[in-house]
Amino acid sequence: MVGPRPAGADGVEPSTRAIVQATDRALYEARYWDILLHYRHGLRGTHSLIDDPGFFLAPTGKVDPAAELAATIDALYRPPVVGEVHAQCRFPARLAWLEEEGVIDPGELPAVSCDGLDKTLARIDPQAATLIFPVGHMNDPASMFGHTLLRIDSSFDSPLLSHAVNYAAQVDPKDNGIAYAFKGIFGLYRGYYSIRPYYEMVKSYSHMDQRDIWEYRLNLSPAEVRRLFLHVWELQQSYADYFFFDENCSYNLLFLLEAARPTRSLTDRFGLWVIPLDTVEEVIGARLVDSAHYRPSQATQIRHIAAGLGDRGRAVAKRLIDGKEEVEAVTESDLSPTTQARLLDLVTEYTQLRYAGGKLDKEVYQRRLLQTLRPRSRLAAEAKDDPPPPPPRPESGHPSQRLTFAAGIDHGDHFIEATYRPAYHDLLDPPAGYVAGSMIEFSALTLRHTPTRQRSLLYRWDLIHIVSLSPRDTFFRPVSWKIRTGFARRPFAGDREGLLYQLNPGGGFTWHTPVGLTYLLGESAAQISRRFDGGYTLGAGLSAGLLAQPHRRWRVQLEARGIVSVAGDATREISVALRQSIQLSRRRAVRLDLQRTVWESTAHTEGKLAWSYYF
Repeated sequence: MVGPRPAGADGVEPSTRAIVQATDRALYEARYWDILLHYRHGLRGTHSLIDDPGFFLAPTGKVDPAAELAATIDALYRPPVVGEVHAQCRFPARLAWLEEEGVIDPGELPAVSCDGLDKTLARIDPQAATLIFPVGHMNDPASMFGHTLLRIDSSFDSPLLSHAVNYAAQVDPKDNGIAYAFKGIFGLYRGYYSIRPYYEMVKSYSHMDQRDIWEYRLNLSPAEVRRLFLHVWELQQSYADYFFFDENCSYNLLFLLEAARPTRSLTDRFGLWVIPLDTVEEVIGARLVDSAHYRPSQATQIRHIAAGLGDRGRAVAKRLIDGKEEVEAVTESDLSPTTQARLLDLVTEYTQLRYAGGKLDKEVYQRRLLQTLRPRSRLAAEAKDDPPPPPPRPESGHPSQRLTFAAGIDHGDHFIEATYRPAYHDLLDPPAGYVAGSMIEFSALTLRHTPTRQRSLLYRWDLIHIVSLSPRDTFFRPVSWKIRTGFARRPFAGDREGLLYQLNPGGGFTWHTPVGLTYLLGESAAQISRRFDGGYTLGAGLSAGLLAQPHRRWRVQLEARGIVSVAGDATREISVALRQSIQLSRRRAVRLDLQRTVWESTAHTEGKLAWSYYF
């Protein structure tokens, strides 16, 4: 049983006096209170982005900042109850802020022991913070845009001994790709903050997912990092509905940086979508970053070592990895000691990668690793290769939104058109800072005006257009793939044009060649329009192409494509296209496209010159 709380010298309970003072000063309208509760203010009023009822102490706390502030102060002054977590231990960031504001006198609070918080603070030892950006992984739809998390650095020298703060959706492992996309788009997953050892995150991203990592050291003081951590402590048991396009990993981490340094406004700068790379640029623009460090993935390191081995060295390494040859084939060969060391380093890295990916059991992994490390130790005088050189920093690339104006001629008619793409990157965009051979576009909308016909029409609306041209080599055999869905205009019989809906998935292979990336994809295409006999057509075919970069500012794509119907209306489509892009600056580029397309007996030749602006 809990007794009454003692009154102060003025006969008023300290909690009541504190609530009155906070109300008179309207602290519930303070920016830092908005940050701690994740409040957003809009046309529909105030609401918190946290959806877990357990995060709020007032019944109406999600939508009523004043009620939540009063309930918080009242809870902080309550005597502790055995078996219950006291508000001082559950909400230390709120307590610290109210003390800083002079609303709460620590000497008047009940004595409470917060062993869990104290032990965690001692273990993590928050002294500095680093923004972590694992780059996109094109063969994983959940990771195409990259990811952001925070590393809480301690007084230890090794970053791998630090802890990482992550916000992610709690996904049902039984969900397939369609369910995953649907639930993610419509906020049907719950997102949680978590704290994990950083080395586990590096193992997951760098080893298992083959993703390079960029680490941005933040210029936060130890006091600011402590504020950040206390806010994480308050959040880690509560969920918020996770939305892929806005309330995602990157957006929610910005609240933590605002809690550390509230003079920086980060979360109110985004609209309908938030992309991890955009948040990195925002943090850099807010002058929160001191330096950047590149951590190559294990796959990048393997490719770097293999590039210096030559064909013979790579072939020997592959035979060792596959167990078709013994290590003595290297140590007793006429290969130079430097080449032998490099070859054994490659085998070691690849063996570790296969084990991390679950492709080797522990016993086989340990046996093969020891067989490689023993002879490698005898070559200790041969220095390891230099690490892979850092690629251009992600934020050095073009911004993700693009506006394009074009003029051209199609089947004898002149036209002008405008295209707006909210996100993110295509094969001919300037490549710096993006994954080579990748394309991700969402909701790219093209409007076309034909002066001779005095009409303006929706010409194309790509809801999703993704291409992953992942080159195959001796050690990695990825499958390239694509998917495109949306609305497009095309001619039909009788010189009529119509709008159709299309779904175009495909898959195949890509190779590095002396002139660029060469690819061959099998494709399928479903198209729906009332102008088709039966209202639809299903087709299959092939596409082949070359993606080259003759100059650092000049990119070229040559592609041939053929689709023949296998069901529905009998149609065929054959096209050849030459597309070129010249980068003028980080935000500007010009393009020249030429394309010849044949639909049944109708042939169209189109050429256009375009100017693009990235923002």
